Order: sequence, then C-alpha cells, then structure tokens
Amino acid sequence: MLRQRTIVALILGPLALLSAYLGGAVYAALIITMLVIAAWEYTQLLRAAQLEPSHFLVIGGVLLFILGRALTGFESAPWSFTILLLFSAAYHLVRFEQGRDAAGTDLSATLSAAIYLGWLGSYFISLRELDGGAWWVMFVFFIVWFTDTGAYFVGISWGKHKLCPRLSPKKTWEGFLGGLAAGLAMGALLPLALKNTIDISPWRGAVLGLVLALSVPLGDLAVSMIKRQVAQKDTGNFLPGHGGAFDRLDTLLWAMPISYYLILYLFPIL
Repeated sequence: MLRQRTIVALILGPLALLSAYLGGAVYAALIITMLVIAAWEYTQLLRAAQLEPSHFLVIGGVLLFILGRALTGFESAPWSFTILLLFSAAYHLVRFEQGRDAAGTDLSATLSAAIYLGWLGSYFISLRELDGGAWWVMFVFFIVWFTDTGAYFVGISWGKHKLCPRLSPKKTWEGFLGGLAAGLAMGALLPLALKNTIDISPWRGAVLGLVLALSVPLGDLAVSMIKRQVAQKDTGNFLPGHGGAFDRLDTLLWAMPISYYLILYLFPIL
C-alpha cells in the first residue's frame, strides 16, 4: 500500500505543480477532470445510502461553478446557483411523479453534492487568479501535502490516542499534532525558498500553515463521515493506494477557499 501511495504521489504531485505553474487551460483541465471524477464518486456514495441524486445535475453543477468562476469570477455565482436550483427542483419533481417517493431528499442530495464540490472546488481557480497565483497554489499544495504526510507517519509511528474513534479509528491526536507541526514548519520555511518568487514573509507563511493544518483535517473527516455511513473505505479506486479523486481532494477543497480569504483579507493587515 505504501509503495503504491508513493508511486502515485510522485506522479500526481509534479503534475499538479506543473499545471499550477502553467495555468490557463492546462490547470483548468486538470482541476475539472479531478472534480468531475469526484462528483461521480460522490453520487455513487449517496446512491449507496439509498438516495438517488442526479449524476447529470451534480456533474453539470460542478462544471457550471468551475467554468463560471474561470470566465467571469464571482459574478457568475447568482446565475449559477439559480440555474442549479431550478433545474434540480424540476428534475426531482418529475422523478416524484414517476414514483420516486424520496425525491425531495434526493433533491437535497443533488444540491449538496454539486455545491460542495463545485463551489468549494471553484476556489482552485480563484486562488490561481490572484497576483502570484501560481506560487500561491503551489504553496498551499505543499502545506497540505506535508500536513497529511506528517500526520500519517507520526500517527503510524506513535499514535495511541484516538482523535475520532467512531468516524476515523486510525486517526490519532499524535498524528494530528504531527501534521500540525509539519504544516506550520512548511508554512514558515517555504517563503525562504521562494523569496524571489512570492511576496510572503515567514511569519505570514507560518500563519497560513497553522490555519490550514488546524482546519483541513476537517475536510478529510467530512468525507469520512459520508463513507462511514455507507460502509465504504474509499470514495473510489481511481488512484491506486489513495482511493478515489474525492479522497485526494477532500483536504484541498477546504484549503483553497480558506487560503484565498486569508491571503486576500488577513495578510494585508498582518
């Protein structure tokens, strides 16, 4: 398992960094591909819970948010939400008339999946479009990856006290603290390596590293909550050793919007 995880990480990591550096269609294509696969996986999880969200509307909603953000920024939000809500309600009304008694609950499932992946996922685009966006995206990637790696290795080596025994039995407080230390260290040290490419001090980097290391594990736990409800270990098998695309995006879906607002509103006053 560790060997598979390492091989996939060594392939996917540089690909993600290269796409962030190149930006444009290359970056958008990678993000869209991963999010569409994650959307399919999410709907499959919900169907395992005896719900019937619409694959078409979940994937369509994700594309609507991502493409809208890429083309018009936040100006697309009102009409994106309006289109998604109206089409989803109309579809599930028809499904109710066709005999699906739980169509109202299905409507909630469709909307939650499309909004969770589409709205949060669109911050991959927003962060990349900030000044120095390529470096910001890579900066966040490194913090999240090191946080995950630190938590994993400290957890398997010294983990004894369960963090969420019902939700994620393998996660420990020791692992969480290991991830916190790794994320904080990466946030503080990376600005020194990138001092000629990105305008961020070690202090600000440490703040970003600390906030992300504290918050992004919740993204992982949120997806774990859904998986546990349907007794699934992974969201899919798209990435050997890592599970599905949704498994790989779970923490980044929190990291991107949190980083965007920290950089935009908090950093100028620090």
